[in-house]
Amino acid sequence: MADPAVFVPLFIHGEHWHASTSAIFNVYNPHSKSHVSTTAAASSQDCRLAIEAAQRAFPSWEATPLWMRRDILLRAAAMAESKEWQDKTIAVIMDEVAATRGWAAFDTLAASSVLRNYAGMVNGLKGETFPSVVPGGQVVVERRAHGVMYVTLLTITRLSLIAGCSYCVAPWNAPIQLTLRACALALLCGNTVVFRPSEYSPRAQSMAISLMHEV
Repeated sequence: MADPAVFVPLFIHGEHWHASTSAIFNVYNPHSKSHVSTTAAASSQDCRLAIEAAQRAFPSWEATPLWMRRDILLRAAAMAESKEWQDKTIAVIMDEVAATRGWAAFDTLAASSVLRNYAGMVNGLKGETFPSVVPGGQVVVERRAHGVMYVTLLTITRLSLIAGCSYCVAPWNAPIQLTLRACALALLCGNTVVFRPSEYSPRAQSMAISLMHEV
């Protein structure tokens, strides 16, 4: 079982934070009812700080070359394939949401596939050039990011590529792959993301965010 003293902080502007109000909530294994962690409970002020931090990061991230954004996802995929990361993540998922080892392993193993699949969509972000209706004119279409993403509407892959959107609110039942699905496509498209984990799996989902931060 996880150490009940484990604390899951907020993650804003590349740093870990306690809630501005010092509010917390406890997370319990739904099967054993054991206390597995304590988590910072974000206030509206904390949410505002997260949005402002994402907005400040947006110009430089959007200006990051597309190939570099792709390579970051690929590096995260490679790290997610390491035995050390998988063993640690599987243990946390089992402890936090009472998943079976098989399901926890499936969720963890899917992380690299999710990241590689989105990285492979990079060619869909190319611009277009075509003749203008004005004689002798030429039209250039450039794909640009939207900014800070926090959306809950599921769109099909093609529309997601056009809009650069994805889930940014992910549930507990597959916390690793759903967290990465929430963030990876929006990041690839040059957006920044404010992510809200489930209150049932904040520690597992924070591990997915830490994976992205590390690479």
